[in-house]
Amino acid sequence: PSQRPNQTHHNTMVCHDNNNNRMKSEAPKCSSLRWIANVSEDTWKTTSEQLKMLTDLLPANESERISRMRKAGDSRRATMGRVMLRAAASQGLGKAASEIEFSRTKGGKPMIQEAEAAERGLNANVSHHGDWVVLGMEEEGLVGVDVSSTTAPRANLTAEAYFSRMKDQLTAREWAAVRGAGASEEEQYHAFFVLWALKEAYSKAVGVGVCLPFSRLELSAPARVLCKAQQRNAAGGAGQRVEGEIRATLDGVAQSGWRFEVYSLDAAHVMAAAVGPHADAVPSWHAARAALAPAPPARILPTGTPANSKPPAPGLARVEVCDLLSPEEAAAFRSCH
Repeated sequence: PSQRPNQTHHNTMVCHDNNNNRMKSEAPKCSSLRWIANVSEDTWKTTSEQLKMLTDLLPANESERISRMRKAGDSRRATMGRVMLRAAASQGLGKAASEIEFSRTKGGKPMIQEAEAAERGLNANVSHHGDWVVLGMEEEGLVGVDVSSTTAPRANLTAEAYFSRMKDQLTAREWAAVRGAGASEEEQYHAFFVLWALKEAYSKAVGVGVCLPFSRLELSAPARVLCKAQQRNAAGGAGQRVEGEIRATLDGVAQSGWRFEVYSLDAAHVMAAAVGPHADAVPSWHAARAALAPAPPARILPTGTPANSKPPAPGLARVEVCDLLSPEEAAAFRSCH
């Protein structure tokens, strides 16, 4: 199962050892993170007063945006995502979350508005869908994350009809992989949405989001990553990474230096992460970073580095609200009724 962090100070929260994924009690500037949080109604027991306290911790523009959301589920997901980003930046920089400023690039990617973050190339990304909110943070490269349901998007629509509408989103080889993932609609939907989540993660990592035509990016993944039954067996349970090398080409050109990760969160949701060279970011991210620190960070991998020498992915940690707050904030949160 996924790991759960102990409640600790905001500068010594959830950090992993890349060799054995053990939790560390001391984590000065831990900059490679994968966090997940379940915000289903059954799990999220936050009162309206507690929700307001959390949004009050956020920048005014983000708090106002959340206050305009009409659906409770949207508010839960957006609030948890921003609190996770705030806590991750605190851990990555080793300073109080209240002292850190944030902004967004023109492409909408959240950015830690700190000179040290720019100098180090520290960046983070958040995604939420259904019951889950996920976060990735990296210093060695760009990072993008996505969480997706893997079930039928509409009950009254067959897989064949849905895939026909989405035919331009995958390449011919990717569609063949979807069809080969299994005979049932459930299995084919699962394969499709794993590929979709991976493409979302890549596009968010480079800072273009939905502006990237997904047919330009082709992913090659082994069956144990795409097949629903094999994925669950490969993961060894919910909240675990599904092992398998995933390769990518953009406009037919191999994307060297990129690492792709897939995690099984539950029977109906997967998380994908993409980590790659800082140099592959779109110009708007470079411009925003350069305004804080002119020196560009190094690429995640030098040209010609063997694929098997890529830095290992960090462990996955499941977090709750109080794991992400300072002791004083956590005490105030618990006292709200």
